[in-house]
Amino acid sequence: MQIFQKLKKQMWQKENLIKKVLFLICCVFSINNANARLIFTTEDDGVNADVYHLDKDNTSVNFIDLNFGNDVENQIRLRYDKTLDKFFLNRPLDLDSNELANFLVENLNTVPECNALTKGRLYYDTNLGDLLFCNGTEFVSTSQGGVGIGTGTFIGLTVQEYDGLLNYNSFTGYKAAREICNDEFPGSHVCRTDEILSTIDLKDITTLFTNGTTAWILEGAPGYTSNSNDCNGLTNNSNSDYYGAFWEFSVSEGGKGWLAPCSVTKPMACCK
Repeated sequence: MQIFQKLKKQMWQKENLIKKVLFLICCVFSINNANARLIFTTEDDGVNADVYHLDKDNTSVNFIDLNFGNDVENQIRLRYDKTLDKFFLNRPLDLDSNELANFLVENLNTVPECNALTKGRLYYDTNLGDLLFCNGTEFVSTSQGGVGIGTGTFIGLTVQEYDGLLNYNSFTGYKAAREICNDEFPGSHVCRTDEILSTIDLKDITTLFTNGTTAWILEGAPGYTSNSNDCNGLTNNSNSDYYGAFWEFSVSEGGKGWLAPCSVTKPMACCK
């Protein structure tokens, strides 16, 4: 009887060991040219585990790669950067028309690079409080339909003051004005009257405007019988012959537009 019980116990132990082995599902992947084994297993009682862990380990390398395919040059790679604590995928991600919920667009306080390779990139500018996208040349506001020139809202004043005769970086007139604003606020241009009014309608001017501040704006064609045509297209700084439009800012009311002789110096109001 004792021999029979001993044999039965040994058979049970072997059967239990076989079950544990059968429960193991293994796959081999490569980390830094050394083979490592990722094992998905069940609990000892045969119940499937719900959570699996891939240890970040303590290697000197700052990333862990999960590669798909044997062609090193064309491998699809999911990389975890331990230093940045971020995942990186080296291929486009197709959601197959599924909804992407509860995600945040990248928040930045400096303008990233915009070129043909980054065309379509989105970011939220924490300084401007606006969502912008790269059109292949520059970042433009999504709230303005992707138009970088001529349509926008007020974002700030130039540091330097100018009269009605503009020469800047080999440009003159309206082109020079656009370059001046664009250099201080990338992607911006000199504001038009309608853009200032749109700013008052759409933005919180208590954080944008400063009471009593004045700055040149553009109107284009004269609104009066005098030569009030943006200082003859920003090419004249005469004291009496030509006039330009400027805006007097007010936090409570929004402000008002005026005309001034083109010899007067003021900052440029920039819009984007």
